[in-house]
Amino acid sequence: MHHPPSEEPVISSQARRHAELQRALLVDAGWRLSADAKVLDFGCGDGRLVAAWRADGHDAFGCDIALERQTEALRLIPAGPYRLPFDDRQFDLVVSDQVLEHVSDHEAAFSEIARVLRPGGAALHIFPSRLRPIEPHTFVPFGGVLRGPAWLRLWAGVGVRNSFQQGRSATDVAERNRRYLRESTTYLTRRQLVAVGRRYFPSIRFAEREMLVHTYGRARLLGRSPIVARAVGPMYAALHMRVMLTFK
Repeated sequence: MHHPPSEEPVISSQARRHAELQRALLVDAGWRLSADAKVLDFGCGDGRLVAAWRADGHDAFGCDIALERQTEALRLIPAGPYRLPFDDRQFDLVVSDQVLEHVSDHEAAFSEIARVLRPGGAALHIFPSRLRPIEPHTFVPFGGVLRGPAWLRLWAGVGVRNSFQQGRSATDVAERNRRYLRESTTYLTRRQLVAVGRRYFPSIRFAEREMLVHTYGRARLLGRSPIVARAVGPMYAALHMRVMLTFK
């Protein structure tokens, strides 16, 4: 359903949990968000996280390359040249959730995020790991790194499908996955992420162990013990989720 431009998106419990998780990760990193901080959700989707941040009293905005609706708070990123639709030094915090793996040009993205951040600002990115055993969009095993036609055809042939591919032939699914993985995902290694990020941010850190402590669901059980969190953290980062913080 399309919303009228003035209608705020529903604030879901999941969006509230995401905002709480992001705040907790920032606190653990020693960076506290002031009550009047201005927040940008990079890759905002339907804007629910923006609404959650606004409900907490923050001046929050979102941007994306495709939007169902555009408002003053939810803005479209133009097709080219690539530039976030905000002036320089507008935000104290930029967040993204399950977005960075879809960025085709990390150089341009980090450059623009740095541009719209104020001095002393921070950016927090949560996104799937490159070596995740099940690629989360296509469900192809190790689809972040293994994308050859034979590999994709194998898994399509044994019935691996996402929710949009039910009832399609194996040949069709394999081709769709090939195009999607090639055109819509870019999984960088940790070293590559750091190399690009350091061109625009003087300080970078990863916070997967902290993610285990604050996340919800069964993964949180691993974070209850600091010893277990330290031991499991590197594996969690390599095989499940990355949490990247950059500070301007």
